[in-house]
Amino acid sequence: MRNRRNYFALVVGGILAIVTVLIVVDRISFYRTSIVSVAKVSHLNAGGHHPEIVFNAMSGQRYELPASSWWSVTAGQEVAIRYDPDDPGATVVIDSVFNIWIWAALPLILSIVFLVTAIKGESFDNVSIR
Repeated sequence: MRNRRNYFALVVGGILAIVTVLIVVDRISFYRTSIVSVAKVSHLNAGGHHPEIVFNAMSGQRYELPASSWWSVTAGQEVAIRYDPDDPGATVVIDSVFNIWIWAALPLILSIVFLVTAIKGESFDNVSIR
């Protein structure tokens, strides 16, 4: 019996692996060059995972921005943040391993699934969504 490969899954898995590498390189660069500071949650926009935070950047400029957190926060709470000193308003993220690395973990998991599927030669024909 001939060993079959799923080339569609191989291409998709390869693209996702490349995307993962690019995201990891970006996150490492951000982690190395970002500044850690403290922000205060001024209010919640849409529940505990979508706070509006206020902080003063290293330049002294005050920012009030919406943020996103995988962990619930409350109004008045102080949270650690990271931001690029060249563009604090566009790069601020709540400083936690999960908040920083989740966008690298998702394509990594998907690329593994697609590459394993490709190597095993499994087809997507048998997949049913109910």
